[in-house]
Amino acid sequence: MSIATPPRSAPGSSTTPSRLDPDAVARYWAYLYLMRVPLLVWLVMTLAPPLAVPEKAPLGPMLRGLFDLAPDASAPRPALVLALGCGLVALFAWMAAAALAVCARLILLGGEDRFGAGPVINSPGIKLSVRLVPMLAVASLLGGVFWQTRSAIDHVPGGGAVMASGFAVGTALFVLVAMGAAWLEGELPRRLAVRMAGGVSRGFGGALTRALLRVARGIVWLASLPGRLSPKGYLDSTGTLLDRHVFALSLFLVFLLLYVVLFVGKGWYGLLSEQPVVPTLCLALALLIVLTWLLSAVTFFLDRFRVPVLVAIAAYGWAVSVFAGADSFFLSKPAVLGEEILPRHLLAQAESVPARADRPPRLVLAAATGGGIQAAAWTARVLAGLADENPVLADGKALSFGQALKLVSAVSGGSVGAMFILDCYRDGRLVLNADGPDACRPVENAERSSLDQVAWGIAYPDLVFGLLPMLRVSERSLTTDRGSALEHAWRRTASLRSAKLADWRDDVRNRRRPGVIFNATLVESGKRLLISTVALGDPPPPMRDDAAGGRMQFHELYPGRDIDVATAARLSATFPIVSPASRILKKTAAESEFHVVDGGYNDNYGVASLAEWLDHALAGTASLPDVLLVEIRSFPVGREPEPTDDRGWLFQAGHPIMTLVNVRGAGQLSHNELDVRLLQRWRSNVRRVTFTFTPPPRGEAPLSWHLTPEQKQALAAAWNAAGLAPCKAAVRSFLAGDPVETARC
Repeated sequence: MSIATPPRSAPGSSTTPSRLDPDAVARYWAYLYLMRVPLLVWLVMTLAPPLAVPEKAPLGPMLRGLFDLAPDASAPRPALVLALGCGLVALFAWMAAAALAVCARLILLGGEDRFGAGPVINSPGIKLSVRLVPMLAVASLLGGVFWQTRSAIDHVPGGGAVMASGFAVGTALFVLVAMGAAWLEGELPRRLAVRMAGGVSRGFGGALTRALLRVARGIVWLASLPGRLSPKGYLDSTGTLLDRHVFALSLFLVFLLLYVVLFVGKGWYGLLSEQPVVPTLCLALALLIVLTWLLSAVTFFLDRFRVPVLVAIAAYGWAVSVFAGADSFFLSKPAVLGEEILPRHLLAQAESVPARADRPPRLVLAAATGGGIQAAAWTARVLAGLADENPVLADGKALSFGQALKLVSAVSGGSVGAMFILDCYRDGRLVLNADGPDACRPVENAERSSLDQVAWGIAYPDLVFGLLPMLRVSERSLTTDRGSALEHAWRRTASLRSAKLADWRDDVRNRRRPGVIFNATLVESGKRLLISTVALGDPPPPMRDDAAGGRMQFHELYPGRDIDVATAARLSATFPIVSPASRILKKTAAESEFHVVDGGYNDNYGVASLAEWLDHALAGTASLPDVLLVEIRSFPVGREPEPTDDRGWLFQAGHPIMTLVNVRGAGQLSHNELDVRLLQRWRSNVRRVTFTFTPPPRGEAPLSWHLTPEQKQALAAAWNAAGLAPCKAAVRSFLAGDPVETARC
């Protein structure tokens, strides 16, 4: 690109100036603003791998899972799955690069006529730059995939060569796609003109041809509509759509076909799974490509009128928010609920150790913290591990852990792990590693990735219905989004695909399953929402009004309504951005209802609900069974941070948010400890055991619903570590009826 000074009197002229001046330089710097969409997308594609893949990368917890294409060792033909995944990633990476190149080319070559920017000649250097720069993004993406995946494909013979061959096939496929777009660029306008002028044959073939031509003509008309409203940069001197716009339209149509094929394959034909045939990264790239085309088209039209695209987006978002379908909903059904299961009912179910009749009955209560998929996996591993180590004994000298467990209070990811454990109860017994059509392997289910479903929900229903919420008219469309896709991922057993909260409530009443409290939060009030299979009842009279003001129970807020167990777990695990804040769908979407989000906003430990439950259970009770409170923490807590040397007006502007975030963690921990200590002082027969997951020195907590092979190994190693032996022994002693002291591991 050569910088030249056009005459001031003719801002749109391409006459070569004789000297440089500041105004001319500024007109070329304007391209940094005009090309902001392709430049930002290019930066995202180029910088995401180095910011996500290396150890301790700042975006690793959130984005590293996207670059993990390693197939499961148990998957059939893992080499073929790996090659196919690499090929599809290469194809979509090249499609994204092509979208960047075409959009940048449109802005560069149309910048002078449309925006009065500096003239750019379509020289060989410009052509090379437009092609070469996007290729750097492709190289970065494929390099990130190779780096992240290569360490986990030891079970694939020649894994490196398999990946390289997949990349090569995907690149070759893109070349064919680009050739098809180039053919469309030359053939589409000519065939439209010839067919519409000379007519087409009769019969079925002629009718089909006419229909296709009408669709094509409509697309071309829509594409050229901005030119009719503001022709500069769209039309040539004869009023015809410029060839470069026709090529952009052709490439977009080819991508649109791939986008639809991906939707059909992922959503309808079972390719959406824990081991996706089409990698999750393809969905992320598809979303980036859609945003590139859409936002580039909007900025190309609006920048001529100096209208910022953010203003247009905000205005459009406000306009479509009048439609009820612009919200997120979860499905509910009317139900006839039986008698409430109050704390005294569960106390009556406390078990006695047959060989220790002199001791009071014993019951185990569990509290599982939040923390995404790491919390889900650690909760399932701890509960399953305690059940494995404390089975039913034939001599009756100890209770089994599954038999003694009566209530689980879980938050966020801990709710998901607890759901998989409680799903494994069969007639009052915790049956692990069951085979058959309803196989119950809670640890495996909790560790399986759900990132693919979240990405599919964002790239398809959330994108389409976010732009066109007026299309959401049916119950299915209103309740289809990334949240429902996440729910679908967790229905991994036949029982979870049909389990209702009311069903589990009946199981608690009939001693077939422990109770569970899925802790959530109401956005509008900030109250705890207890989505549970047990009831708390009314607090003691002196504190009834104050206690009731801090929480709501689902069956009180929505009397006569029931939801799926997977829906309850999803609402409790509404991680910011990953899942949407949702409200209940009853008869119509227009009804005003509370929005439900993650329980970790209010209490990330689950202890508050257990403490309140015990408070209700103890009210007016002279005798109480021995209680063991098992706390399951998915990350270390209580580490004292170091002071910083932050200062200046930037720190003063940002410190309120920093304080809110830090107070939330420290404040919840403080309240958690205080609640438990007050309970133990009030009732000396309440004991506490804490199982804390301690990651390896270089480990980090994943913030997406995906665990890498290394993270799964770290979870298994943490459970088998010697440091947990005192806590395991404490649980064993409690179940045997022996005295137990508080233990922390």
